[in-house]
Amino acid sequence: MANPLRNWVQLLGVAAPVAGGLAAADQPRRFPFYLAGVFCLVYVVAWWLEDTDRLGHLKKRMSWTVVKCGGAALGGAAVVAAGWIVVLQARSFGAEGCEPPPDVRVMAAPENMALAQAEAARFVQAESDADGCLAVRVTVFEAPPPGNVLGGVFKDMGILTELPRPDVWLPATSASVEEVVRNFAPEARLAWGGRYAGPASPLVLVLSEPDAGELGLTGAESLTWRQLAEKVRGTRLLMPSPQTTETGLVGLAALLSGDTADAFQQRRRVLAGQVEAGGAAADDPGEVLCRLRTARDGGPATAAIVPLDTVKGDRPGTRCDAPGAEARQLVTVQPEGGAMAVDRPVVQVRWQDGDPDGISFAERFGDWLARSLPRGAAPAARPRFGLDDLRKARALMTNAWKPRSVGFMLDFSRTMNTPVNGGTLLTDARNTVYHTLGWLGPNDRVGLWRFPDGPGGREPRRLVPMAPANDPAKTRIERWLAQAHEADAETTPLYHAIAGAARHAAGEAADRRAKGHRDGRQALVVLTDGVDDDPGHGDRATRAELQDALKGADAPDVYVLALTGAGCPKELADLRQAEQRFHCLPANADGDPLFDALFGSP
Repeated sequence: MANPLRNWVQLLGVAAPVAGGLAAADQPRRFPFYLAGVFCLVYVVAWWLEDTDRLGHLKKRMSWTVVKCGGAALGGAAVVAAGWIVVLQARSFGAEGCEPPPDVRVMAAPENMALAQAEAARFVQAESDADGCLAVRVTVFEAPPPGNVLGGVFKDMGILTELPRPDVWLPATSASVEEVVRNFAPEARLAWGGRYAGPASPLVLVLSEPDAGELGLTGAESLTWRQLAEKVRGTRLLMPSPQTTETGLVGLAALLSGDTADAFQQRRRVLAGQVEAGGAAADDPGEVLCRLRTARDGGPATAAIVPLDTVKGDRPGTRCDAPGAEARQLVTVQPEGGAMAVDRPVVQVRWQDGDPDGISFAERFGDWLARSLPRGAAPAARPRFGLDDLRKARALMTNAWKPRSVGFMLDFSRTMNTPVNGGTLLTDARNTVYHTLGWLGPNDRVGLWRFPDGPGGREPRRLVPMAPANDPAKTRIERWLAQAHEADAETTPLYHAIAGAARHAAGEAADRRAKGHRDGRQALVVLTDGVDDDPGHGDRATRAELQDALKGADAPDVYVLALTGAGCPKELADLRQAEQRFHCLPANADGDPLFDALFGSP
């Protein structure tokens, strides 16, 4: 009986390529199994051919030695390929046997994201084992701007903010850390003294040589920020966004420093308007400098406000691909006295239920960040942006906006007593009003309504008349809100109430305009938990009444905040599509949608 195994090398040479193709189409790790199966099949075929003497015809037609040599060559190649694949699979199986690495979550200010991500990649590579197993996994995510949302991150409110709990925090200034520690009673322990990602970097003004010459600046002047602000009036200003970054707030504080009396309101508004002229501001200082390098010659004069270390670390042509970017020469002006700076503290965040391995790696990554940039020699008078500076910067930004007239109207139907978040929907509405009052400056106007006017009523009732949003007016509203513990009405005449308040606001606006007042946009903010529920009055008729009330030139923009958390009901969404002045917004703890709607555009 024939024994084909004497030609096993040739059989392997046939089986290996076929098995390799099948494994590649399925899963490479299954190559050994495919090889064994195909080899057995080829062996059976070869045995059948040998047993029936069908190979005799082949031997007569060609040299059997050639066939055997060719088969041997194929077999040798197959052995090499099989060995290579087996080695790769062995390494793959070894990698799959790695233990899951601990996670380190890094929260970075938007302007520090590029730095944090680059250092995280370097740290992971340095800590990785020689066998390919990861020792640690570092995830970098963007922090919200300083404020109550940022504080919420450290109150273990990850679901509310949709952010993970950080183990390391890299803000732009120590001021934001002070604000969190002092104002938000964090449940996590924050350790942040003594470690910084590089030296404190003062903000500077950067211009192209032609624009600097046009403004009479050479870089050797001894000017204050206030003097520089006067020189750059009418230019396009580039800086990280004051709305989203601490660096932008530092820049705005520097630019608008000086007298904050009402006589300077117009100057501040003009300067604030220059910041985002020609497009949305960037968050990354490096991107800001890139935009300056790529600004079109012959256009309006353009200046950038960025940290000094961004200028020192800039390499022409490495970030910007636009023609002429590399050749554009820049002039840097560093103001004297009271210079604002970012210091990038490295903050360690300790959670009570933290993983010990993760805590250890987080500590090591914090040390890595502190060593990533050379500290250099500390300046004689180290510039510092403190918590008071942060608050003043926000006040300057608020006062730079055009005046707004904002009337709040609260739904007092009994469904507003629904328990949520340790309070009720009415509590959430009151908190939103409290929070928004802080956005209004003394040039704005504010008032308060409720609807309906009583348990069996239908009309809206004005509780606090519109008045300048100074401390007395805010105090009156806060005093009334403090007494509003329970909603008492049976129905929700939403459309009728909005129409009545809108007509009243339009009448007041017309009267003030006739008397020579030049008020800015006016808005009616309605806080409710539902859609129109007005028994005895048809939905179509009351909706038409509302649309009619919003058609006049003096009618306010209406912003309905849906407090239930389920988004805008279909009825309100449809009305929003049909009526330009009607808006429905989701309500959340930080108030960002309302903030953007009221103050995001002129």
